[in-house]
Amino acid sequence: MYIRQLQTTDGHLRDVPLEFCPGLNCIIGARGTCKSTIVETIRFVFDDDSARVKELLDSSDGAEGPSHRGLVRATLRGGTARLYLDEDSEAGARTTTVERDTASQPRAYVDGVKAIESPAILTEIEIYSQGDLQEIATSPAKRLALIDRPYKSRIDGWRQQADSIATAIAALGPQIRELREAIDSAVKLQADGMPLRTQLAEVQRNRPAMSSEMSARRAEFQRREQLQGRAREVVASYQELLATLEPLVERFRITASTANSLHEAGSPKLDEIAKVIGSASESATKLITGLAGPTHLEGLLLAAQEEFQSSSVPYYDALKQEQAVTDALKLEDRLATEVATLERVEAELVSRRDRLSSLETERNALRQELQDLRTQIYHRRLDEVERINSEFSDNIVLALNHGTHTERYRARLNEMLAGSRLRDQSALCDQIAAALPPATLVSLVDDEDAPGIASILNRDPGQMMRLISHLSETDDLYRLESEVADDELEITMFVDESPRPVSEMSKGQKATAILPLLLRDAEYPLVLDQPEDDLDNRFIYETLVTKISALKTKRQLIFVTHNANIPVIGEAEKVFVMTMSDPNQAALLGVGSVDQMQDQIVLLLEGGRRAFELRSETYGFTNPTS
Repeated sequence: MYIRQLQTTDGHLRDVPLEFCPGLNCIIGARGTCKSTIVETIRFVFDDDSARVKELLDSSDGAEGPSHRGLVRATLRGGTARLYLDEDSEAGARTTTVERDTASQPRAYVDGVKAIESPAILTEIEIYSQGDLQEIATSPAKRLALIDRPYKSRIDGWRQQADSIATAIAALGPQIRELREAIDSAVKLQADGMPLRTQLAEVQRNRPAMSSEMSARRAEFQRREQLQGRAREVVASYQELLATLEPLVERFRITASTANSLHEAGSPKLDEIAKVIGSASESATKLITGLAGPTHLEGLLLAAQEEFQSSSVPYYDALKQEQAVTDALKLEDRLATEVATLERVEAELVSRRDRLSSLETERNALRQELQDLRTQIYHRRLDEVERINSEFSDNIVLALNHGTHTERYRARLNEMLAGSRLRDQSALCDQIAAALPPATLVSLVDDEDAPGIASILNRDPGQMMRLISHLSETDDLYRLESEVADDELEITMFVDESPRPVSEMSKGQKATAILPLLLRDAEYPLVLDQPEDDLDNRFIYETLVTKISALKTKRQLIFVTHNANIPVIGEAEKVFVMTMSDPNQAALLGVGSVDQMQDQIVLLLEGGRRAFELRSETYGFTNPTS
């Protein structure tokens, strides 16, 4: 894909015919002739780097802020910027037109038809403004994004998937903790309740004999009491079921209303569909609304309880007549209730253990899936790193570290340990972040494995027990697993044949180290605003221009430049010479090949023909072949 044309309906570039070629396009001119405006307008239309686009549209007053703040709003004014993109895809050649004004998002037209969704082509461009190379060099996240750029959509999809999995893992943590606590409580209750069965059996064995009439009344009383309990359970279940049905009434109403609109078509078949759905919805609504409500059932339940109490009076009277039996029965009933509670807890314990096992299995599977996905991303990146190294190893060497943890992970640990009174908290957070991935930390804390943490961190077990105690009191522990560790790209450049990491480089060296990462084969344009800034002229000639000459046959290059080596030695297919016809209107002084624009190139980039000749004489290069 390449940009064929840029047009604006108003503003500084309104009357500037910018027709680009698929190869190397160089934009030159004196300072203040809207060269950078062209770059930022292209960025604006593509919505590339939304944070920067927001700055380009900033309308706030004041001198503070970046130099590009409000640039597009000021130079486009009330107009529309329009890009014509030519693309050769598997489906064949097509033209996409993308337009945008300052009050809207990009609008795309594919072969003249407005696209409902933004086409993927809008993500396929690389734009770098002045100062971007240094900023990328100093930002680990931006360095990594540069490696991802040729496969951005694929890696973005993988990362979104990884974030979704990590969020699901984090959500399982509190559920697992709650189940473990319930199981521990049930196990303790089970141990404490073991003597109850023996005690109940002894009471039943030693209970005074009751009369046959008393025995019959007791059996009937127990039967009715069980039915009362069952009635309470079934009413609660029914009320819960009604609560799930109530939303269906509105859904049936909406469905019937939508179906009723089918009558407007005047089609017998559609009329029949509307009739069937309308009738069924009406019947379903009547059925649901006609069911007995909770108040009615609760009234019946209360009446049944009163009936039960009334029918139990003879049994209560009989109990008064047989006091010794009554006292024994009270103790037996209390013990039986406690044993029934214990049996219910034991039954729930089996269910909870099964549920815990299921959740832990699910979490382990998700953790493995996340690890596999991160490994997949790492290998995709590693392939790109090795490709760059094979091409530029004489100048730079890249190294990719797998799965280093983010600063947000360290920051969250610091927040969680605030108020813990643990010694060397900051150093401890650094140690944990470096040695314990979130999943490992969560597991060790859940297992209360203080010796395990102490061994890994070479810390005092007592201190680690206090760490576990503090972390266990908050669900933030499990949110740590939503932090997906990312890879880290290290860049080393050879300076005077001595390797130097990017952190120790000068500004110019940082830009030099990053540039090879930009100059890669791709099927979409590369737009650079003054790439020679802070670059060594020797590097521009020996590396940058050489690479540009080879790359321009494989992808479109649009460079704003003040360095003659780029258009001349790079053999630009098109050179655009910008000027200003008045303070608010740019103009194209000329456009053509290097030969056609030679005079302007010499004037603007060499200081004029006489300056060029004087330098040649001073250097003793009067003979061009010498």
